[in-house]
Amino acid sequence: MFDLFNSDDIETHVDLTPLIDVIFMLLIFFVLAGTFSKPVLEVLLPHTETAESVGGIQEKEVVVTIDQEGKVLCEDRTYAFDELLELVELRPTQKMNLYVDERAPFKPFIALIDATRLAGRSNVVITTEK
Repeated sequence: MFDLFNSDDIETHVDLTPLIDVIFMLLIFFVLAGTFSKPVLEVLLPHTETAESVGGIQEKEVVVTIDQEGKVLCEDRTYAFDELLELVELRPTQKMNLYVDERAPFKPFIALIDATRLAGRSNVVITTEK
C-alpha cells in the first residue's frame, strides 16, 4: 500500500530568501536614517527685544555653541578655556555665530568674547530668540 507520510518521499525545506531580503532592507533603512540624522545640541536661546532676523545658519560661518554646562563646542569638538584663542582664529574671514544657552554660566561666554577681542575679530554675531 502507498504511504502518503513516508519521510523518504517528501522533501521539506524552509525558503530563507524573503527573510534575508527583509533583513537587508532593514539594514539599509537604519544605515540611511543614521546618516541623515545630524546630532543636535539642545540650546535654549535667551529672548531679546532688539534681535534682528538674518536668516538661518549661513554656509560659510563658524558656529560656536555654549551649552548649559558651560562647554564651548564648535564642529563636533569641545574647546577648553586655554584653547579659545585657537577657536577664534579658526577661519577669521568667516562670520562667527554664537549660540549661548540662557542657562549657561557667564564665564565661558565672557572668555569667548574676550578671546574675539584679543584676536581683533569683529565679525561676531550672537544668536537669540526674538
